[in-house]
Amino acid sequence: MSARTPMQVVAGSLGSGKTTLLRHLLAQDLGRVALIVNEFGELGIDGQILEGQHLRLIELPGGCVCCSLAGEFAQAVEELLAGVGPELILVETTGVAEADALVLDIEQNLPQVRLEAVVVVVDADACCRFPQLGYAERSQIGVADILLLNKIDLVAPEQLAQVRDRLRQVNGQAVLVETSFGVLDPRLLGGPHPARPSLEAAGPGQAQELESFSWEAGPELSRACFEEVVSCWPEQVYRAKGFVRLDGELWLFNYVAGRWQLEPASRGRPGLVCIGPGMAAQRRGLIASLEGCALAL
Repeated sequence: MSARTPMQVVAGSLGSGKTTLLRHLLAQDLGRVALIVNEFGELGIDGQILEGQHLRLIELPGGCVCCSLAGEFAQAVEELLAGVGPELILVETTGVAEADALVLDIEQNLPQVRLEAVVVVVDADACCRFPQLGYAERSQIGVADILLLNKIDLVAPEQLAQVRDRLRQVNGQAVLVETSFGVLDPRLLGGPHPARPSLEAAGPGQAQELESFSWEAGPELSRACFEEVVSCWPEQVYRAKGFVRLDGELWLFNYVAGRWQLEPASRGRPGLVCIGPGMAAQRRGLIASLEGCALAL
């Protein structure tokens, strides 16, 4: 059984900070990452362009690649998987893209890929100056798992509260992270290395301190109990990922913003990483509830 490749979609309006966010993420040690963009221009990447049938590819330092679409999205991803074998795929949409249509395309046409989260970058300053959200913006915000409210340094606290309320009216489920300069804690992406500690950002930015803890899932768990437990996790659990053995079978568990999925796994050491604000205080209760699902030997 071959594991599916994790994918993260980064969306947001023009000028919201998507490119800055991607620069930060590519500077982190996230493993062998492939970045798919519509064109290379904004990133200003130097390197030899390799032409494919559906994408152009540039090799980056650290084992990463950057790909520009030259054909249908699903076909480009298949070409990338066959030729590069990335551990994580990041996709940057255009500023006017309808993210819900892209999500549907991924879920229906790319069984080799596991869509782990949709990250939508929101310009707090623009939301204050132009409070009316257009259709494309509402579409992007509505499908988001993580809302990165960027440029908070440019708005007053009372204005920021109004922007938060406006976003929550469109999407009340997503993780809302407030920041400046497009900084996102890389642990929220999960990818192949969800347990790595938060890395220093390039410049000020992270307004929300996140904590994480690991749990080694020694005993076999009841699947029914496990599903009931994770369905009731508090909203402070932003992200969780790992392997669990349920009713005699091994599963890869992926959780973000209250939405979770189980995927059959052929190998992996049982254990979970939980990420969010105040995880140190939540740790004992969360572990106790999980251990309460252990099957009697």
